[in-house]
Amino acid sequence: MDKKPALACLFCRGRKIACGPPVPGSKDRTCNQCARRHLKCEYPLESRRGMRKRRSLIPRGSGSPPPEISTSSPKVIRPGRKRSVDKRP
Repeated sequence: MDKKPALACLFCRGRKIACGPPVPGSKDRTCNQCARRHLKCEYPLESRRGMRKRRSLIPRGSGSPPPEISTSSPKVIRPGRKRSVDKRP
């Protein structure tokens, strides 16, 4: 039996499911998940290992202050206090 591929195919990666080895007797590299669903099994061309997302698309030195989200004071919920609930008989 063949080993699992080093990288999951794009379908399995998108669904976050296990990308198993190809079905025994198949001639192509279609994983078992794509073979069951009759999908075209595509593997990524390179590993994304070590790649990081950028924090912001706006450059830091833009000069303008960040926009205000809200001008009203935030609602504070204190632990241990219960909200008044309408108790009906």
